[in-house]
Formats: sequence, C-alpha cells, structure tokens
Amino acid sequence: FLSHPNKDHYQGFFFINERYKINKFIINDGPFVSQTYKKLVNNLKKNKVSILNKFQGDQINILNDRFLFIWPTRNYFSTNDNDYSHLIFFQENSFKVLFTGDASPKILNLIGENYYYKNLIANITLLKIPHHGSKKGLNKKFLSIINPKIAVISVGKNNSYGHPDKEVLKILKAKKVKIKRTDIDGDIVFKIKNFNF
Repeated sequence: FLSHPNKDHYQGFFFINERYKINKFIINDGPFVSQTYKKLVNNLKKNKVSILNKFQGDQINILNDRFLFIWPTRNYFSTNDNDYSHLIFFQENSFKVLFTGDASPKILNLIGENYYYKNLIANITLLKIPHHGSKKGLNKKFLSIINPKIAVISVGKNNSYGHPDKEVLKILKAKKVKIKRTDIDGDIVFKIKNFNF
C-alpha cells in the first residue's frame, strides 16, 4: 500500500521492489505525479507487479479480514497533494486500525461528517497519526470521533520539521491515548493474537 505519491512515502519502495517479490501494489495517483514516482511505477511493472488504483468504497479481503478504502473519492479534486492520501480502515475481529497517510484536517472532517464512516471508525484500536504528527493533520474534533486506544506516529528522529507537533501530543495525552513513536521506539510491531484489549 502507498498512501499517496509523496517522495517521503514512496522512496523506500525502490529498495523493497529490488529485494522482495511483490504481487500487488495499491496506489492512488491523484494529479501530483513526479518523474521519480513514474520511474518507480515503471520499475514495478518491469517486475510484473499488478498496480491497482483504489478509491472510496473499494475493499480488499484477506481471509476474514478486510481493508476498506475510505478516501479519496474518484472525482475529488484539490490543489493539496496530501488531500489525496488514502484513508484505509483495517479490521481483524475486534482489532480496528485507521491508516491516514498525510491527510489534512479538511479531509478528516469530511470523513467525520459521513454517517457511515463516522460509525465505522468510532472507538478504533489503533490510529496511524496523519502527516507524521504535524499540526496540519490530527485535530480534536476527529480524535473525539475515533477515540483510539493507541496512536502511532511515524516520524524521523530530530527531523527538521519539528514533528510531532506539541499540540498533537497534548490532545492525545488529554484523551489518555497510548502513544508509540518511530523516532523513540524504532520499528513498531503489533501482534494481534497477543494483543490485550
């Protein structure tokens, strides 16, 4: 899965494509496609990788589990490339995850206003915090809807952007959400079968 074609999200796939056999690569191109991204897609095609574009309402089932694509819609247009980030809902039994890419507050609020998706993502287990914990991502309104138990922030150590933002950490702590960060914890792995709810 690639949330959207921003270099900091897809650059590592060049190495993954060289090292591993990939069957399917799930993307959402949007209108912001660079020459470097096109090179990645061509490399994947050379390795006979199936490339699938997924949009709101599409679903992938693996045994009894599912990945449901909540955003973007097929006809959406924005001048902000982050607004095309996939929002993907994953569920395995009662373990529910929301992946958010670099989604902006505008997109999160749109999803929060949709009755079906609002109920689906309420009280999830795990939230991947949007946009590396930037203040241009998570907001109080959306956090109160999803009410996660755990938040994962994918962020580089001592990054030049100052991510994660202090306000984002503050609203997570106020809701007593357990926070895991890649800059502090390194790789973060959840073993669902041994997970205590």
